[in-house]
Amino acid sequence: MNNLIRITLMALLCQAGIAAGTDADLDTTFGSGGAVILCNLCPNGPPPPSGDYLTNILPSANGEQVMVGGISNETTNGPLVAFAVVSQTTVTTPVITSVHGQPTAAARDQAGRFIVAIGLTVMRFGSDFSLDTTFGTGGSVNVTFPGYSDPFGAGLSAVAIDHAQRIVVAGFASNASNNTDMAVARLLGTGAYDNTFGSSGRQMVGFDLIANGPDRAASVDIAGDNGLLLAGTAHNVDVRGGFDELALVRLQSNGALDGAFNTTGKRAIDLGGTLSFIPVAKFDHANRILVAATDRMMRLLANGQNDATFIGSAPTSTAGTAPVTFSLNTFAERSDGRVVLAGISAVSGGTNMTVARLLPTGGDDNQFNNGSNTNTMIPGASGQVAIILDGGRPLIGGNWYAAGFSLQRWYVARLQSDLIFSNRFEN
Repeated sequence: MNNLIRITLMALLCQAGIAAGTDADLDTTFGSGGAVILCNLCPNGPPPPSGDYLTNILPSANGEQVMVGGISNETTNGPLVAFAVVSQTTVTTPVITSVHGQPTAAARDQAGRFIVAIGLTVMRFGSDFSLDTTFGTGGSVNVTFPGYSDPFGAGLSAVAIDHAQRIVVAGFASNASNNTDMAVARLLGTGAYDNTFGSSGRQMVGFDLIANGPDRAASVDIAGDNGLLLAGTAHNVDVRGGFDELALVRLQSNGALDGAFNTTGKRAIDLGGTLSFIPVAKFDHANRILVAATDRMMRLLANGQNDATFIGSAPTSTAGTAPVTFSLNTFAERSDGRVVLAGISAVSGGTNMTVARLLPTGGDDNQFNNGSNTNTMIPGASGQVAIILDGGRPLIGGNWYAAGFSLQRWYVARLQSDLIFSNRFEN
């Protein structure tokens, strides 16, 4: 790590007033005081401008984790796909590939290979981070959605591996009438479309709350029967003007809408705001649906209705909803049913990475952070946050921005914990 970055990081962590001794605190055995900010292309001397962007943290072998994203500065002619291994104590020097593009989603299959989406292209990298040329054409597949041919109105934002080791990608696509729908494709291990899914391996889902309103999928999770759970947004208009509603979809394994979910396979929920947001939804250990969207955590039953037993601590909580005081990006469920939340909180002059924990009932977990539940750390953190539960300790990553330096770097931090967590990233 460049010395300037190291000194800046340590000073900021000290300013954050991080205490010691609870499972909300940074694990000081990891990195520099519990965190690492990667200066991936730093030479000796002042760090150059950069636009590094972390996409995800995925499990690897031997208890290690892998960071996946894009790395760029003035010498790279745009972002390059890169990987870095997170050990129990630090992060290795990133492996920067020659593949251009900023990953929008990434997953890992059972064979240890990494599936990365860039725009409408799906690539597969081996466990050694080299492009797997046995996949598709030279290691990549360009996904198309028949009838939706506008290349500038399409993209993939989520990747998952189902229990048969097929690749599921989800996002959005637009047609010539400027109608944008959720788009899902399933690929075989060779990169070919799985013709047992949808129409020739692809499925489109529209909410159309208004005519040609854009509907987009932002996350995908796999059910035990290889059905799919999509979370995204559906655009609507009322006296507030244009706004997005939370949009949830259940598909059967064959790609058809699952009528057991809200009778239609779809549910749109007006969250009352007007700002754009990117939701995340996953199945929990009891096959209920956990959803992080804007400033609230939600839990739905398998049939798509609110779970009345999940109620947050705030007086404004309604059944199935736990409000939080920051903007949620992601979450992970522990083996005891508690949920670790991570996201971004606004502060004077910038943003910070913030973590909280909820009880299985949705209430604040007052055993977290000495009774205050929420802990704010990593000043300067911004953008997407990824979380993985690493042998009992939450490992949280995202992007760190140094104001005045034109720097954006990957960061990763590990919290303390004496409890064992379930790992929802393995299929």
